[in-house]
Amino acid sequence: MTHGALGPLIPLSLEQISAVRPHTIRSWKYPITYEIAPDVDVDLLGLALAAVVNRHEPLRLRLIADRSAPGQRIAPPVDTFPIAQLDDGPSTLADFFAESFDLAADGPLRAALVRRPGGRSRLLLAVHHLAWDGMSSAPFTHDLWAAYRNLRACGESRLPVPQISYSDHVLAQRAAGPRLTPTQAAYWEEVFAGWRLPDFEPPPSASPVEWSRRITGSVPDPAIAGRVRMLARAVRVTPPVVWLASALVALWGTDQSGRGSHVSVYWVHHGRDRAELRDLVGFFNRSVPLRLAMDPGERFDRFCARVLGQVQAAVRESRAPWSIQRLAAHLSGPKAPGQRRERMSRITVNIQLDDSAEGTGPAGDLAAFVSYDPPSEQAWTPRLGQLWLQLTLGPAPTSFAEYDQRYFPDSTVGACLNGMPAIVAAVLDGGAGRSVSELAGCVPEPVDSGAGALGVPLPAPPSAYATPNGSAV
Repeated sequence: MTHGALGPLIPLSLEQISAVRPHTIRSWKYPITYEIAPDVDVDLLGLALAAVVNRHEPLRLRLIADRSAPGQRIAPPVDTFPIAQLDDGPSTLADFFAESFDLAADGPLRAALVRRPGGRSRLLLAVHHLAWDGMSSAPFTHDLWAAYRNLRACGESRLPVPQISYSDHVLAQRAAGPRLTPTQAAYWEEVFAGWRLPDFEPPPSASPVEWSRRITGSVPDPAIAGRVRMLARAVRVTPPVVWLASALVALWGTDQSGRGSHVSVYWVHHGRDRAELRDLVGFFNRSVPLRLAMDPGERFDRFCARVLGQVQAAVRESRAPWSIQRLAAHLSGPKAPGQRRERMSRITVNIQLDDSAEGTGPAGDLAAFVSYDPPSEQAWTPRLGQLWLQLTLGPAPTSFAEYDQRYFPDSTVGACLNGMPAIVAAVLDGGAGRSVSELAGCVPEPVDSGAGALGVPLPAPPSAYATPNGSAV
């Protein structure tokens, strides 16, 4: 049961606007799976979920699809949250997570319970990505099981009121103004002198599911996480920067067009730039463009330091009122006579910490986070003309690539994905003084499929695509 009407119309956040796409608005989701103890009370669990949904406004958003001014309203609090009961079967999880969302009518969160042999059950939560990012897992898990324990002990959830509401955060973003600040404009003009960003709106076509691919990489050394932490301390950077630097070298080394003088990617920043945002659930990610000159003789440790410097500057100069659309508009002005405009790549690197175990103290023996990888045929996030490389850092790092096969050949993407751990392993074994050019040679040689070089557009594809069965998506 809900209380009252929808809240006032507020804009989408700058991060939501940058991420929302017509071809992903119904399918862009995040799977969460817990294995729960046999004695967990499902009714209390529904009350605990309600308490979490009430605390975190993005989990109650309703999308207002107005072409002139798209926005969102926050639904009123709920008394309890429905949990569907599902039979355990070979396709139960895949079917549950494959179901689309209607954010205009329903909320961005669905829950189901699957009874399994031995008395234990699986709690399945599908959440739309406009209300969630990778760093939402820790506060959500903490709040859910803290609320459950409190409800069981005293009948109240006792979750604290957030220091700032998501609505106030969004309105503060818009109050910063509609254009880049002079400092931001000067910084990005220097970084992208003579370059332009790719088009951000996909062609007016159906989602190209048949061209979307997802492959998983391998990190063969189980002890690599600890060794990378030691390496990062030695070269005075963070472990994610070590991996990002290795990704940049791998991308540069995989470039079949001859290893250009620069490498450019988008770096996914968690966006929680203020302390009061760090225990909130929501979509705060922003993709920050990076462009680095490549010196073949540069030592890897010095390259890491340069990568860290650009990441820090790019993060600092990409806060509100900055957005990727506003940057693109700012850089799209008339070019000077004789100026050459190069287009930045459509490659995104997302390196995130595995926080599934963080903040889970209240879960204790009640629940354990279980990772879920979708079947290869479930293309949740078609990457139109893009390559998305993701590495999750934890006790055993994992990686995957999602990409548009029309623009990025399978063999080259695989070589790049597996090149990251190969480069890191080479640095760990041979020292951080090895040159960038030497490390690029560690990237597995792709088997040319005739599809073109990494990031180089293939011949223009048709303007519309259908699913393999011929129906539009």
